[in-house]
Amino acid sequence: MVSLTTHGILAIAEIAFFAPAFVISVGLCIKQNCIRNLGWFYMVMISILRLVGASCVLYMETQNSYSSGLQETAAITSAVGTAPLLLALLGLVARVNESMRPDGLSRNVFRPIHLVSLAALILSVVGGINTSKSGKDSYDLGRTLLKVGSVIFFLIWMTLSALAIFTFCRRFRAPSSESKLVLTCVCVLPFLLVRLVYTLAVSFSSPGSIFAYPSPSVPVQASMMFAMEAIVLCFYIIAGLLTPRQVKRIPETEAKDMSGGHAMEG
Repeated sequence: MVSLTTHGILAIAEIAFFAPAFVISVGLCIKQNCIRNLGWFYMVMISILRLVGASCVLYMETQNSYSSGLQETAAITSAVGTAPLLLALLGLVARVNESMRPDGLSRNVFRPIHLVSLAALILSVVGGINTSKSGKDSYDLGRTLLKVGSVIFFLIWMTLSALAIFTFCRRFRAPSSESKLVLTCVCVLPFLLVRLVYTLAVSFSSPGSIFAYPSPSVPVQASMMFAMEAIVLCFYIIAGLLTPRQVKRIPETEAKDMSGGHAMEG
């Protein structure tokens, strides 16, 4: 019987949670039409990243094969876990504001945040790749990119927190069907903050620390990374299951024109 380390046990726990979460998230993408709002797609993305990363760790543990490719994949999937959770939140806040039209925030408010989030995601991926290379220069560059990416993610969280709270204060302008999403956007903020503190601590860690990159303490990973991601994803999933598919709203002026046209026909 193969003896697993605590890293392997954590990997099993991640697979046990994210496998069904992936299936449910795919169902939500279909139900909520992820083409219309990409927030639902990022729930699938975080599940895939965690399943791939955990599978790599479990394979290395059981087969005693620590190839550079597996270690690189595990490092990359671990580095970019924050991005999908923030992007999913961005999508939910944007959807609620779209339902408030003409009183909601414009799409132009959310597009720059989306682009900056994708840029931070790319920095994290490149950083994860570089830290897995053997050269010192590549490793140092990778650590720098991870630090920059983590700071950007924190700034994005601050921005989204302000938008989520602002939206919550104006929730009565949204249809009652969106109430679960509004509440979810606010409830996940403290859990996302803990996850971001973990990302920052790992990015700026020094050797010997419990946050030391690339293998922080397992209890720290379990409590500040896995548990926080699982809680946030559960909030998203429950909100998605309880919220009906978004219906495209007709602007007031267009609705008046249509009603006027029908009256003339009558």
